[in-house]
Amino acid sequence: MNHDYYVNCITQGMEKYLHTLALAKHMQYHQGEVEWISPLPGFDGPSLVFKVSLEEDTASEHIDNLLPDLKTGALPKIWFIPPSSKPANHITNFGFHAASYLFILLTWMVFP
Repeated sequence: MNHDYYVNCITQGMEKYLHTLALAKHMQYHQGEVEWISPLPGFDGPSLVFKVSLEEDTASEHIDNLLPDLKTGALPKIWFIPPSSKPANHITNFGFHAASYLFILLTWMVFP
């Protein structure tokens, strides 16, 4: 077994766990090109983006469209970006630092 196999198993397990967590009555799950879970208003719970599947040619535009929701808090500010996320070139260029890089980049763009 190789490194990619283990990373894939861990990522799939994380996604299953977060999907299960989103089944709670006080949680909500947003499905789409950017997937996240967050608690309903007035409740506590985790709030994070955990899967990104954007087309390379429209990724920048899509992120720009999400910035208003990020600023208002409608979109979680914590982004966990696993290696399976797309566009892959952005992820592989930064290796395991991709999540930190994207989180720092979004924070800098939203809260200069």
